[in-house]
Amino acid sequence: MSGLYVKGQQIISTTARGATQVSRIKIGTSSNAIFSGPLRDVLKHHVKEKARHYFLFGKYIQITCDYLSGIDKIKASSLTLDNAIQKTATHQVGKGSYDAKYYKGDDGEYPGSSQSRFDVKAIDILNRQSTGQIDTVAAHYNNLGLSPKFVNIMQEMIGEHPDRKVLKKLNEICIALCAGTSILPKEINLGPEKIMDRLQREHYEYFQKSGGALLSQESIDSYVDKGTAQISNWGGRNHKGTEIGQLMEPYKAGLAETRIILYPQAMRSIEYFLQDMIEAEDFTLGSSLQDLSDRYLQETESGNKGIRVPRPESVQKLIDEFQVERRINSGALLGPGSTSSSDPLQ
Repeated sequence: MSGLYVKGQQIISTTARGATQVSRIKIGTSSNAIFSGPLRDVLKHHVKEKARHYFLFGKYIQITCDYLSGIDKIKASSLTLDNAIQKTATHQVGKGSYDAKYYKGDDGEYPGSSQSRFDVKAIDILNRQSTGQIDTVAAHYNNLGLSPKFVNIMQEMIGEHPDRKVLKKLNEICIALCAGTSILPKEINLGPEKIMDRLQREHYEYFQKSGGALLSQESIDSYVDKGTAQISNWGGRNHKGTEIGQLMEPYKAGLAETRIILYPQAMRSIEYFLQDMIEAEDFTLGSSLQDLSDRYLQETESGNKGIRVPRPESVQKLIDEFQVERRINSGALLGPGSTSSSDPLQ
């Protein structure tokens, strides 16, 4: 494990004894909100965010590969979903606070002293705060990343098409979905988080080989079932009767909620993006929202094309009103008192 810690105004790079240096693209921490509170709440939220980032990442990579091919079929001809994704995290937002006692500074010394550390034997471990201790880490939501091939083609295309706002937005979304992190105690990152990280890799590899749809209710159910079994085994068998074993409960609770809410939320998110594309008059992937919906939203649980059930008119009206208000608030559409047009994707 490696990282940074602050000594006065000086930022010191560190490498732990015996650790392997991992190179990642670091992104400014101002773009990452820190969610803090009792672990029973933070970990449940973290688990849901892990699933949301992971599943949306796969779908947006698919859309982005199609979009790049739509711009330049020759340049993007060799880019596929499989070779666009790397099975390790490649980008990172945020960093933890490392105990200087155990990390070597640039001068080769081990400065500093041990301060308050996360107590894995605390009886009230589920009520302990997730932040505020020494030795916290930025735990990734999504442990897949962007391959060098994808990054190189994307950057080349952006350079050649600087006015394509949808292209830039897709690049931002893909990076955000593989860079997001949550600040957690190191002991959690080395414990239950390892279980969840392995779950994502195994789940992705399975659907990669099976050819099924990564983002489907069937796929989410499989993810939740395996995750629940693995985290239950970690807490109920490997750490049976211990305080740290109690951490399996918020993980299980987060997975249970993921089963119910993730698929409709994810599909709505994608639908809103596709709607923004059409309103930006970018027809690279289709000439209408219906075209894009047919292509990216009509998937049954088995991953095959299916019939999309229409919403009641009253529900659709509320959604449309919400979307208009959302875009006005973000400066994407003209609102009351506006005097100039603006970019629907900003």
